[in-house]
Amino acid sequence: MSQNAQLFAGDIFISFETSPGVFGPATLLRTDLLSVTTPSAKKTKKSKNRDDYGQAFASYQLPDVTEFAITFNEMSRALLAVQLSGEVEALTVAGGAFTDLPVVAALDAWVDIGRKNIAVADLAVKNTAGTTTYVKDVDYAINYRLGKLRAIPGGAITDALALKVTGTSQATTGTRINGARKHQHVLKIEGDMQNLLTGADSEFLAQRAVVTSDQAFDFLQGDIAELKLKGTLEVPSVGVPPFVVEERATA
Repeated sequence: MSQNAQLFAGDIFISFETSPGVFGPATLLRTDLLSVTTPSAKKTKKSKNRDDYGQAFASYQLPDVTEFAITFNEMSRALLAVQLSGEVEALTVAGGAFTDLPVVAALDAWVDIGRKNIAVADLAVKNTAGTTTYVKDVDYAINYRLGKLRAIPGGAITDALALKVTGTSQATTGTRINGARKHQHVLKIEGDMQNLLTGADSEFLAQRAVVTSDQAFDFLQGDIAELKLKGTLEVPSVGVPPFVVEERATA
């Protein structure tokens, strides 16, 4: 087998710039594509002499911006935020009991209760006088996660009827993506590569990969989501290339 043949497998590590020049911990993500394009612009001077009219007598390739593309088969919350041009922040919502929250019913339509992530146990929906307790799935339907209530046609709750709701909202933690808030993200891309044909180990390193989202994300797509990003590989400092590829062997 030719020692010059190339077929790479690689583990790709991604870290995000948290402040100028400072990157957080890296995450290993399954990656389907990592490509680099190194374009250049040709500058040519043509002759107008009789004997060689139209031919180049001087030419030079001027380097252009280094571009890259990457496709992730896995998507962390941070990468989903990149796709949505967003920022990730921690989400903490306190829970607790609530009593007699006023709600105006809508027949066969959903209204907000005023609390989310409601516990199933001990939820009560009553009239304003508190003398009638309505029956779930007969008089009303409820979405516990979003905190929405729907009056069921044919039940005892009529359109625009004033209600009082009592129950408990559960404390929750998680993350929130504030979309369309950050249109540029800076990544560090490190690849632990191996040429499968020769067994040689290589490292790919791009210290400043600047990406923006330019594709729509379909939340209801019928397949497992993948994330395709394109961007620019910047030079991290004067005299340092935008990326390096090192092939290594034990000395």
